[in-house]
Amino acid sequence: MKTKVKIRVLTIALAVIILGGIVFLNSYAIVAEGHVGVLYQLGAIRADNLNPGWNWKVPFIQTIRSVDVRERHYHTMETVYTQDTQTVETVDITVSYQYNPSMLSHLIRNVGMENVQNMIIRPRVSSILENATGQYRAEDLVRNRSHLEQRVSAELSAELYPYGIIVNRFAISDITFEPQFEQVIRLKVEAEQEALRAQNETTRIREVGIQQVVTAEAHAAAEKARVEQEALNRVILAQAAADAERLRAEAEAYGMELIQNQLERGGQAYIEYIKWSNWSGEWPHIMAGDSSNLILDARGE
Repeated sequence: MKTKVKIRVLTIALAVIILGGIVFLNSYAIVAEGHVGVLYQLGAIRADNLNPGWNWKVPFIQTIRSVDVRERHYHTMETVYTQDTQTVETVDITVSYQYNPSMLSHLIRNVGMENVQNMIIRPRVSSILENATGQYRAEDLVRNRSHLEQRVSAELSAELYPYGIIVNRFAISDITFEPQFEQVIRLKVEAEQEALRAQNETTRIREVGIQQVVTAEAHAAAEKARVEQEALNRVILAQAAADAERLRAEAEAYGMELIQNQLERGGQAYIEYIKWSNWSGEWPHIMAGDSSNLILDARGE
C-alpha cells in the first residue's frame, strides 16, 4: 500500500514538474537583434514594439512574433516605353527598403508581412517607373539616368511611406534598348561628345589668346611706367643738379661780396687772416722783402 502511494506521489510530482516546465517555456520569447517583437493575445495585436532580448508573455494566451526590420532588397527588370515610343526592353532596378517599426501593426493587419512585396512594392514600382520613363525621349533617358532615378525614388518614397515602408535607395543598374536603336544612340552620343570636346578646345584656345593679350598689355603698361619713371628721375636729378649749382654760385657770389666789402673797408686783419689760412706751417730759412711783412719765428727773434 505504501509503495503504491509513493508511486502515485512521484507520478504527480513528475507531472507537476513537466507541466511547470511547459508553462515556463511558454512564458517568454527571445527577440533577436535587428528584429521587433509583436505581441499577440488570442490572435489580436497588443503591442508591436518589443525590444530585442528576453520578453515575458502569458503562457498559451499570448504569443510573440519576431519581425525583421533590417534593410531588404527588391530586384526586378521592367519593360517600358519612352515619350517618343521607343521600347526599353529592360530596366534593371533594385529597391532597398525597410519597415517602419512604429507601423508594423498597420502592415500586419492590412497586408500581411509575407505579402508586402507582391501587393505593395511590385505594382507601385512598375506604375511609377512606367509613368516616369514616358516623360523622357529615348536619347534623353540615356543621358539622364540619374534624373530618372531621383524622380522615381521620390515618388516611390511618397507612395510607400503611408504603408510603413521606408525607401532607402532606388537604383537603375542598366537600361537596354533594341539593338538598332542602341547603335544609333551610341553614335549620336559619341558625335555630340566629340563636338563638345571641339567646343571646349576652341574655348581653351580663346582663353589662352585672351590671357596672352592681357599679359602683353600688362608688360607694355609696366614698361611704359618704367620709362616714365626713369624720365621723371632724370628730370628730378637735373633739377637737383641745377639747384645745387645755383646755390654754389650764390654762395661764391656772397663770399666775393663779403671779401669786397672787407677790402673796401681797408681790412688789414682780413688780409692777415688769408695769409695765415693759406700758410703750410713751415718757416722759410731766408726771407726777403719789406721787413714789415716778415713773419717772426716762435721765439720772436
